[in-house]
Amino acid sequence: MLKKSKVTRVKRTQVYAGEVYSKEFGFIRGMLFIINDKGRVVDLIYDSPNYTLYELQTKEERLEPICIKHAINLEEALKYLNYPIFLESKDINKIYKELVISNKWLKNNLHLFD
Repeated sequence: MLKKSKVTRVKRTQVYAGEVYSKEFGFIRGMLFIINDKGRVVDLIYDSPNYTLYELQTKEERLEPICIKHAINLEEALKYLNYPIFLESKDINKIYKELVISNKWLKNNLHLFD
């Protein structure tokens, strides 16, 4: 079982959603994350490895078996849904359940946040 993330507070402008993708298995799960100063993702729900973003990978990183695909910044969506500027753990968990796991609302309204 995966451990919970150590991130407990984050700015709304830094939050992204994407898909954990494996070269061997394809889509694994949805992920809510921020991007650290090294350009790697930090999972906001689980204490998972800091994967790379597929769109930003170097040739060497493309050899990594797992990456994040289809990343989208959720700032406008979270603002639209009246989330506070600073998100606490309870907000992060709610966003994960409502937008990432169900993914229905996000997919149906993605065009609003281009």
